[in-house]
Amino acid sequence: QALTIARELRSRGHEVEFLACGGALQAEIEEAGFEFHVVPGFRFGERGPVRSVRAIAAIAKIVRERNIELIHGHNAASVQLSYLATLRNGRRLPLVQSVRGVELRKWFQWRNWIYKISPAQLLAVCEFTRQTLVGFGVPTEKITVTYNGIDPDRFDPSTVDHRAKREEFGLDGKVVVGHIGAMNGFKGQDLLVEAIARVKDRYPNVAALLVGDGPSRELTERRARELGVEDRIRFAGMRFESPEFHACFDIYAQPSVKGEMFPNSIVEAMSMKTPWIGSDISGLAEMTADGEAGWVTAPGDVDALANNLAKLLQSKELRETRGNNGYAEVHDRFTIQHVVSRIERVYESACEKRAKRVA
Repeated sequence: QALTIARELRSRGHEVEFLACGGALQAEIEEAGFEFHVVPGFRFGERGPVRSVRAIAAIAKIVRERNIELIHGHNAASVQLSYLATLRNGRRLPLVQSVRGVELRKWFQWRNWIYKISPAQLLAVCEFTRQTLVGFGVPTEKITVTYNGIDPDRFDPSTVDHRAKREEFGLDGKVVVGHIGAMNGFKGQDLLVEAIARVKDRYPNVAALLVGDGPSRELTERRARELGVEDRIRFAGMRFESPEFHACFDIYAQPSVKGEMFPNSIVEAMSMKTPWIGSDISGLAEMTADGEAGWVTAPGDVDALANNLAKLLQSKELRETRGNNGYAEVHDRFTIQHVVSRIERVYESACEKRAKRVA
């Protein structure tokens, strides 16, 4: 999402540079023509007092030498370290943070204090996030809902090849249920396997393609074998060709049990005219086009998930109608152009506040 935002900002005349610990997308970001500054020390699991001090010094140097005017962070650690770096330089810059997740577990919600003291303007990725932050005591004027957005030129059903992935994974003639996401125990891929098992006899041409990897993949593969649907489930592993995968899906599924806010993969599916089913969790209900593009059910309710899946499997016309509804919703609310226009307004406000403070 950060790269998609950056591309749109650049198209509007802004200069954008990246600063991170590295990561899987570094090569793609650099190939896109963006300057990428690698600063170790604030990756999750690697943080500590000494590393943080070194990271602050490195960030301060880059901000100073590159004459950075505003910092947009994508997690709380990056914002806090950047804030301290600007204080080190003696020039406090406007700070903005995209809030893509908050701590919802009862005994861990103390972690959300970081948002109450954040020096940044907060960009909530959905209304659920905004309401949750307000519930934690964050002032309403500090939060703007921007949503996540997709590049409609990249996720265009009229131009993306829908045959390549079907041929690669042997899915010709199948009604393909797709999912893209980390196999971290939260996304519910094993529940989707169970739903496939419950409808396979009525719909013998159904198959699922799961894109992603992680510690719960072994569990998901085991459940497929136990339920006798290993021939219906394809595991693609970690891949980054999202448009091509979405193009081969007939139905998208997001049966998450926790850990979501506003999954971009659903917006991508809707942009490709794909109807979807998923869990009524966090901000997912905000993406259904008032129930006309997606159906949500209680997390973990495999019966309800399978029932909604069956409705879509039995009617190609229904799939097309709901897919068109989702496409219209995305182009009305969730393109990257809509999202960046909201972000730009926050940038402008943050810069104006800084100018008043300096004056």
